[in-house]
Amino acid sequence: MGKHRKKISLRWWVRTYLLAAKRKCSLLLTGPFDPYSKPPEGVELSPSISHFAECETAALRLSWNRANLPDPLEWQSAVRTKLAQLLGIESRAFKPEARYHEDSILPNGLRRRKVYLKAHEESTAG
Repeated sequence: MGKHRKKISLRWWVRTYLLAAKRKCSLLLTGPFDPYSKPPEGVELSPSISHFAECETAALRLSWNRANLPDPLEWQSAVRTKLAQLLGIESRAFKPEARYHEDSILPNGLRRRKVYLKAHEESTAG
């Protein structure tokens, strides 16, 4: 079958299994871990969590059923205008600002800088 098969040394196999066993022992002793540190207070890295909660109570003001517009093209234009406004496409007046930064030196002598940016102004949709 495999005349051109690459031979893998026994040493490599043993090393691989030892590393896997070491990792499993470590997980049994310490439990699962997250290598990323928790974000500072007031910094939201997952907007989906708040969006799911907001969707439950959304007024759906741009719904076709609630628009009371006889012309679908007029409704479509209004929705596109509102979408551009919500996405910030119409105005780039707001410049991102640093909300949090942290400088640290790693053990190997490298410098590390964390910066969280505020990408847009908070506003209520509507």
